[in-house]
Amino acid sequence: MVDMSDYLPTVAEIAGLKQPDVPRDGISFASVLFGKPEQRQTREWIYIELRNKSCVRSPEWKLYQDGRFFNVEQDPGEKSPLKSDQLTGTAKQKHAALTSVLNDLQGPLPQP
Repeated sequence: MVDMSDYLPTVAEIAGLKQPDVPRDGISFASVLFGKPEQRQTREWIYIELRNKSCVRSPEWKLYQDGRFFNVEQDPGEKSPLKSDQLTGTAKQKHAALTSVLNDLQGPLPQP
């Protein structure tokens, strides 16, 4: 999965620029562009916000701020949301994990 924040470190790596020792959210995907995807660092989820609607997505699951939850591998068109009270096993665990992430991201931003 690639997030918009991944573009800056990717371009910087390809250009051979030394990146300052500053924390960044992005992860370079240059290795994928050069045919070595196994060397890419991966992320567990990405956050998406558009027109005041947000969601958190992992490679297999997607949880919207309004509570809709999908297995995007089995339902790529997001036509049948899973009911949170009927989840079991991995689906239940992923729902809990993504709910926690989404709740953390909705809170007030820390002061720099």
